[in-house]
Amino acid sequence: LRDVVATPRRHVDPMPTGSWILDKDKSFAFPFCCDRRWKSKVGICSASGAGCICHDFHDQYTWSESSPWDPSDVCRRLNGRRVVMVGDSTMNQAADVLMNAVVPGGCHKRFHYVSCDTLIDRELGRLNRGGSWLRGVQFFDPHIVIVTAGAHIFGRENFDLVLGTFIEEAKELMRTKPSIQVVWKTQQPGGCTHDIIANNEVFPRETNKYNYDEFYERDQYVLSILPTQGIH
Repeated sequence: LRDVVATPRRHVDPMPTGSWILDKDKSFAFPFCCDRRWKSKVGICSASGAGCICHDFHDQYTWSESSPWDPSDVCRRLNGRRVVMVGDSTMNQAADVLMNAVVPGGCHKRFHYVSCDTLIDRELGRLNRGGSWLRGVQFFDPHIVIVTAGAHIFGRENFDLVLGTFIEEAKELMRTKPSIQVVWKTQQPGGCTHDIIANNEVFPRETNKYNYDEFYERDQYVLSILPTQGIH
């Protein structure tokens, strides 16, 4: 996100350099399915979807890299712009984490989430909530829109249909709104593990339900195409 808000139209390297560090005393811990007291205190919705099956989840890891997360710096770079994040429950969870992470910087109200399972208002596997991704764009008129899809799209042919339709619609949107930034977020699977796992590893009991076993290959495929279309 730091790179997106600071350098418009630049492709962002999807492979960060760093590592997860066990930190039981971390200053920021996101309660995956927070209770009412925490929710009322911060004023931001908790994560939803399949992630909430993790009743005993404890956020005890911190991502360590050369440029540490600084919510004040992110909010400064955002400079009042609106961000809309569009997608299924995995995007909902990512949006909730991000909104909570920028609370200390004071710009959390500039971020919005819109539910949209397949982006193109087609039933292509499991559910089709939310219609077209452009609905959220029209409603919030954002400066930055971040989208993802995959868990509810079954089969490569259907995924190609979604990707092709999204690219054409995104290009038209950028033509009519030259200042808007369109970003595709790589996909994270739901579920729980006791240890940190690699991005191409999945949880066996979940793979058949939401295509988790296809996420990594699909991400590599998307990242090979979108930069040539002017999309992050």
